Amino acid sequence: MAVIKNSTMYFSVSIFQSVLSFCLLPVFTFYLGTTEFGLASLINSVAGLLGIFFIFGTQGVISRLYFEYKNDEEKMKKFLGTIFLSKLLWNIFLALLLIIAKNQLFPIIAKGVDFNPYLLIAIGIGFFNTLFVLYQTLQQTRQEGFKYSLLQIVYLIINNGITILLIVVFDMKAEGIVLGTLIADMLMTIFVFMRLRKEIIFTIEPSILKDAFGFSWPFLLQSLFAWGLASINKLILNGLISVEIVGVYSIGFIIAGIVNMASMALNRSYTPWFFSQMKKEDSSPKEIVRFSEFIILIYSIIALGLSLFGKDVVSLLLNDAYGEAWVVIPFLSFAYVFNGLYSFFVNIFNYGRNSIKLLPLYSISAVLINVVLNYLLIPSLGMVGSALATLISMLVLSFVTYLGSKRYINLGYNYLRMSSLIVLPFLMSLIVFVEFEWNQWVTLILKGIYALVCLITLYLINRKRFGSSLEKQRNNFKKYLGSIKNSYKNNKSN
Repeated sequence: MAVIKNSTMYFSVSIFQSVLSFCLLPVFTFYLGTTEFGLASLINSVAGLLGIFFIFGTQGVISRLYFEYKNDEEKMKKFLGTIFLSKLLWNIFLALLLIIAKNQLFPIIAKGVDFNPYLLIAIGIGFFNTLFVLYQTLQQTRQEGFKYSLLQIVYLIINNGITILLIVVFDMKAEGIVLGTLIADMLMTIFVFMRLRKEIIFTIEPSILKDAFGFSWPFLLQSLFAWGLASINKLILNGLISVEIVGVYSIGFIIAGIVNMASMALNRSYTPWFFSQMKKEDSSPKEIVRFSEFIILIYSIIALGLSLFGKDVVSLLLNDAYGEAWVVIPFLSFAYVFNGLYSFFVNIFNYGRNSIKLLPLYSISAVLINVVLNYLLIPSLGMVGSALATLISMLVLSFVTYLGSKRYINLGYNYLRMSSLIVLPFLMSLIVFVEFEWNQWVTLILKGIYALVCLITLYLINRKRFGSSLEKQRNNFKKYLGSIKNSYKNNKSN
């Protein structure tokens, strides 16, 4: 039951974060032009990249090794002390190295961005956010879902509150956004060490450090490749076109990210259900496959809705300078649907354990394809080319991972059938690129009718697969949720 409750809380925090970000978009776009917003987005992308090297996969180390020291309080204190002290020392070393090598490194990854204050702030964010992330990983590992969720909400409120203060009152523009994040991260780091002062012994245990280093590499690579798929486009857009385009692109990226939020939250519940079903002797692979397909269809419907009404959201809520942000939403939304499809095949690798080391190979191939396609498509298609590159690379990633998963466990997934649940809604979404010279409100009503027609069409096509009625499918979904709950009741009693 703890896992179910925690998954619910994580899902709630994800919703809160997405709603907060969406509600603040009109504020940010009102006070910041495309140049300033693009610059802030670019700095955050650089901070995300640096953060991967600051944390160096240590969050995976805590998740893996925590339970080896759980029953020995003294060893646990030394384990946590070694992790946090070594991370603090590593962060100091890396920060100094980045400052010394600033003239050689940053012109490559952040063309035209001043080191002081922007990239210096990015280094600071990577430095301090690492320690806060490690503490939250510890909370998740301990199944402290409520504490994790509460602290995350407090962090979001502090971060956005300081940011709005700096932008609105002190007129700090792009610097206000990233400086607000840095201040919030610094405050959270102070809080972390205050909370842990009685739970850790600051020491460096060579054996623990050796184990940690061995576990950290796969997580470092996976995080790096995930960042590459999500953020490298902004750096390339900045290099090939301008930081203004990055600002417009980032708005579409944020709106499309709602699909990613939904897929990540649902995957937290799906994954334990999948593992529990795989351990059952009488489990049916067909039911696992069918439920996976049903979830993919849900993702596609969300992406279709965002694609159809993204233009209206942008025009009604945001500054006119961001008016073209909607053009990337269909491509990025369905790219995230393919990313959700990829997650189902990743679960097979995670279940096989020994095979998980191959995942970075698939990820790096997708990142390389993404980079090459960005350089090929951006000159002719602009930011649409960048979004299309992301869609294609996510499709490739899901397909090669599907092929790889079949080598270990063949559950009967049919990639052609699963991808058709994505491709058809994507094709339906492309009607937004047809220009109609009608009143905006008339167009909005017609879009609503069209969306209803699309939903009916998808239902009629898939009703035999998922159930002959909506009531039956709803009952099926309750059954799956019941299976998750019963599985963890049984695990808890054992």
